[in-house]
Parts: sequence; structure tokens; C-alpha cells
Amino acid sequence: MSNKVSKEDLAKRYAKALFMEAQEQKCLNNVRDEINEIVKLAEESKEFKNVFESPVMDKKVRNDALVLVAEKMGVSKIVTNLLCLLCENERTEICFDIAKSFEKMVDEANGVLDVLVETAIAMEKDDREHLVKVLDGIYHKEIRLSEKVNPDLIGGISVQVGSVLVDVSIKKQLENIALAMKGKKA
Repeated sequence: MSNKVSKEDLAKRYAKALFMEAQEQKCLNNVRDEINEIVKLAEESKEFKNVFESPVMDKKVRNDALVLVAEKMGVSKIVTNLLCLLCENERTEICFDIAKSFEKMVDEANGVLDVLVETAIAMEKDDREHLVKVLDGIYHKEIRLSEKVNPDLIGGISVQVGSVLVDVSIKKQLENIALAMKGKKA
């Protein structure tokens, strides 16, 4: 049996340690913002992204480059230490996964819940506000709604909260009817 830890699990471990340190120092939101700025810079600059992902870059050169950028950006000691630790352990490529995991942890600590809503046409403001109010009543958290227009739904709505999907679109209803006509249960 292999003891190899997945990249995602490793990122979650680093994110958890970072979360605990940032929480102790009462700077969760600042650390989240700083990490997101670093990720944004890497997305915008191929050269900077290469610092994280190049398998041939010397560890000291990588570390010096990341520390220099961190200093120029004015990021906290916590984030700089994370970057140095990732360099030391040769795991800089998981920084982006750490940022995602850390963001989820901060959102959970702040009582924020991400909800993806798909509709056939864009929702009206009143409908959006009503949906947020209903979801807030169910989950008792601040709802961060992401909307996606998908004309293939024909009508209705599909709401995803975490791993739970509620699909009451006409497309889904038609699929269920088709399955029922074939003698299969939806």
C-alpha cells in the first residue's frame, strides 16, 4: 500500500497550518487577500508562474525570487514564510491549490457559502434576492451567489450548494420523462 499523499491533500494540510497561524494572529482576511494577489500575479505573468512551476529552477534562485516579489508586494511575514517553506520542501507548484483550500476555510470561518445557480435566462434582481433570502433561511450563512446562464435548461433552475445539486429545470424533467418512458427510474 502506497503512502503517497495526493497534491490536493498536501495543499489542504498546508492551508490548514496557514489558517491556524493566520487565525491566531487575527489576520485571516489579509492573508487570504495576499495569497490571492500572488495567484493573480502568477496568472497574469507567465514568467512569475514559471517561478512556481519550473522543475529545473534552482531552489535558492526560486526562493530569492519569491521573497523579492513578496517584499515588493508588501505581503505579511506569514505569507512570505509559506513561500519559503514551499521552496525548501520543493512544493511551490501546490501554492495555487493551497490558495483555493485556504479561501474555502476562510469563507467557512466567516460564514460564507458559495452557491452556483444555473438558469435558462438571466435572473431578475427580485428573483435573485428572493433566492438568496430562501437559501440564507436554510443554511443561516451569508450566501455568495454565482450565476450561470444555460439556455439548454429551457426553463426552471439548477442550484448547487457544495456537493448538493437541486435541479428543477425543464431539461431535467424532460430527461426524467424520457427515462420513465424507457422503463428506467430517474
